[in-house]
Amino acid sequence: MSYGELASRIETLAAKLRSHADDLEGAKLAKAAQSFSKAVATFEKHVGAAISGSSPDLKELEILLASPAKKLLKAPFWDKALRSLHGVREEKPTAAKFLKLVRAEGNAGEALELVRSEIAAQSVPVKPVPKDKAELQAELWRLGGLTDEEFAAEVAKRWKAAGLKRLAKANAIAVPKEVTLDRLIRMVADAARRAHGNVHP
Repeated sequence: MSYGELASRIETLAAKLRSHADDLEGAKLAKAAQSFSKAVATFEKHVGAAISGSSPDLKELEILLASPAKKLLKAPFWDKALRSLHGVREEKPTAAKFLKLVRAEGNAGEALELVRSEIAAQSVPVKPVPKDKAELQAELWRLGGLTDEEFAAEVAKRWKAAGLKRLAKANAIAVPKEVTLDRLIRMVADAARRAHGNVHP
């Protein structure tokens, strides 16, 4: 059976249901209707995925994520994208997981717009980390005003361990000698929020 024939059969059945909806009854029919409804929902999902799979937006998204530009998209972005578009949170968010959900849910247009926007933002030249103490103190205050997502994105793009240690020193943050990068980032984040007035010691 072709999809065109299936569509005609569904249309015929739909017409019968509309004409006799008030007269239909019986436990067997109700049970069959419930099973059919579940099957239709599953089929609709597969049809949507198939349609999305042939869409220009999905093809462009796939090309973009196979290009060198993908290197600009870091884990914080994938975490944000998965939550905003699909409402899921992954322990290890990746482009592959994102693309799989886009294909399944058929929202390639929104996904493409999100990826394009992030690539454009990450393509902007990175402003050098300041060396002056007063500027570093101002930077800490500014960082304290960012959201968690914005802070994570900026640190991933702009701040290396050496810059964070310089920032900590300028702001009298006591950093242990063998501090890990993750711990250093948390220490700077806490100090930045206190400096900005979001969190009081």
